[in-house]
Amino acid sequence: MSSGVGDLIPIFLAEARERLAALKEHLGGVESDPGAREEVRRQLHGLKGAARMLGLNDLASQCHRGEDLITGEGPVGREELLTVLRQIEAGIEELEVNPGAAASRDALQEGARPRRGRLGRSRLVRQGAIAIPADVLDNTTERATRLRHLAGAEAAGIEELFELSRFAEAGVGDQEPRQVLATLAISLRQLAMELDRTHGNMLELLRQSQEELVRVHRQPLRPFLRRLSRHAEELARALGKEVEVSVECGDVTLDRRLMGALEEPILHLVRNAVDHGFESAEERRAAGKPPARLRLGARTEGATVCLWVEDDGRGIHVEDIVRRAREMGLLPEGDEGSLTRAELLNLVFRPGFSTASSVTEISGRGIGLDAVAAAVHRLGGRVQLDSEPGKGTRVSLFVPAVRRGESVLVVAAAGQLAAVPSAHVLRFVRYRRDQVSATEDGRNHVVVEGRQLQIHNLSRIFGEEPTGGLLTVLSAGETEVGLIVDRSVGEEEVVLRPFPRCAGLHPIFESVTVLSNGAPVPVLSARLLAGLGPDDLPELLQMRRSRRLRVLVADDSRVAQGMLRRALEDGDC
Repeated sequence: MSSGVGDLIPIFLAEARERLAALKEHLGGVESDPGAREEVRRQLHGLKGAARMLGLNDLASQCHRGEDLITGEGPVGREELLTVLRQIEAGIEELEVNPGAAASRDALQEGARPRRGRLGRSRLVRQGAIAIPADVLDNTTERATRLRHLAGAEAAGIEELFELSRFAEAGVGDQEPRQVLATLAISLRQLAMELDRTHGNMLELLRQSQEELVRVHRQPLRPFLRRLSRHAEELARALGKEVEVSVECGDVTLDRRLMGALEEPILHLVRNAVDHGFESAEERRAAGKPPARLRLGARTEGATVCLWVEDDGRGIHVEDIVRRAREMGLLPEGDEGSLTRAELLNLVFRPGFSTASSVTEISGRGIGLDAVAAAVHRLGGRVQLDSEPGKGTRVSLFVPAVRRGESVLVVAAAGQLAAVPSAHVLRFVRYRRDQVSATEDGRNHVVVEGRQLQIHNLSRIFGEEPTGGLLTVLSAGETEVGLIVDRSVGEEEVVLRPFPRCAGLHPIFESVTVLSNGAPVPVLSARLLAGLGPDDLPELLQMRRSRRLRVLVADDSRVAQGMLRRALEDGDC
């Protein structure tokens, strides 16, 4: 059982009894009534979520089993569901009689079951403390003292500027203004030179401090990958699969903050590989293949680190990708001939894309490689997929070796500002509105250097009338997309933060930053902009019109309500 939530057990038991009563009430109609089936599924899902919040994993697994019976193919078996409900009821009764025993059993089973929690964030890289060498601490303290002295010198310079302004005001009516101007010019030049020297010294001290702190943040990747490999081994055993897992990374290091951000994406790739990537032992023997092998690795490529997850399983058939892309409307009939094999493989990173026909508790429900790609792109990286049918699949994640400030291009449209990572900006093009044409699917295009380029107007995205005459060409992975703006404001080096979804902007704004003048600015994702269709514009406009600052948090589970209330109170909301 999760620590610190024991007082929520009575609330959970009351909710569980209500849900169990509703389940029994609708159980009789599951074989013939779609409404009854949906109500049973909803109650099971709600009970599962509440149980998992409290760490009651055995009870949550029984609920998940019931969900599978409801949502699976073929007729719903009432007797099988009844058996599951009896097991759920027995678990609830045991919890009522002896909460500690149920919690202990779950803890024991958790120890034998490979789950995301086994790798707990505190055991991987998101620890609350980090060891800092004494010399780094001494150097940082010394630089902080010097910076304080330099800040005092700048404050004195500012006071001198005020004094000069008072001198200028007093000399407005002077009979000899030239003498006043000459004195001001000499004083201002001397002051400018002193402030410039002080500013340069401050920048150098900050640079040295940043470099030293970056070195502290860089940690060896091997322990991180070894922990992930153990998760893969435990998962394979739980699924009854024989998988040999190896780690290849030498002495590669990576910013520990990036390791933390990559934990979930790599875990997802590992789960996918073990759960879906490998054939059964019988299929491998029939194909003359050795026992399954999974490789986790990393290498340094200049200022970039490449991490990969590679299996020698069944691989991905491009034909399956093409079929699924057509079903999703991503690839019109016959268009696959204009795309390279790499471009077709990259379609799997589109939101909601999946070729798997089954859903399991290990791999999750409805979570695909698009989540992996989005996480890597937020770090300023990219994802590459290589696969050969019958030979295996390799997913490579390319990320910066260290997390520094990121350069962004600030642009303006309709009196508002937005930013785009400078690494995605290719060039600027002047165009005329009469050059814009629309395709059958309603997307706007212009011809640039003999190629058709999809375009979007930033003013329109902001919910205003289209304006602008400057076309910014952006790189979006394997494709390019155009963004029409009024003007380019300039480049700045900033720190990107995840965009709070409650702010009411479309997900194409996937982060936010604060400029040097203190103005908060949303940051556009070129990758998501390229996937924006005409049907998304009404949603954008509606979100822009929703400017109220009130946020409603609702959940039909009283346990979830209690957990959410605590989280909001902890965050001073």
